[in-house]
Amino acid sequence: MQKPYKFDVAIIGGSYAGLSAAMTLGRARRQVVVIDSGKPCNRQTPHSHNLITHDGKTPAEISALAREQVFAYPTVHMHAGLVIKVMGKDGAFTVMTEEGQNLEAKKLIFTTGISCRKSQVSLNAGALAPYTAPIVTATNTARPAQACS
Repeated sequence: MQKPYKFDVAIIGGSYAGLSAAMTLGRARRQVVVIDSGKPCNRQTPHSHNLITHDGKTPAEISALAREQVFAYPTVHMHAGLVIKVMGKDGAFTVMTEEGQNLEAKKLIFTTGISCRKSQVSLNAGALAPYTAPIVTATNTARPAQACS
């Protein structure tokens, strides 16, 4: 295990929200690390829409441009990996990754988004029983469930 590097803020999740937070903090000259697994929820989306100046682009194209802009700030760093554990208290957090890397930060920002999973719902009504239909549900402890495409 390597000696932890200390950051002002560790951002867990490197898609749009995480990169936006990183840019804001980078402009404020904070030492920031963005930890990202590289598996965003929207990775299967063929094209994004209703995002000004990016309508019709793929999520990968939008993220690539965002990363280029965000990581131009010298105080913003990227760490590719999956966070498996967070310990500590306000002002002294340790973030552990699957690879065994420990990153220390004074503050944390979670931008992990939503989690999509397929589930089975029984439709036990009349002629439909015992038909089951696969549906997609999205869960996020920070806000109500949303549809996921």
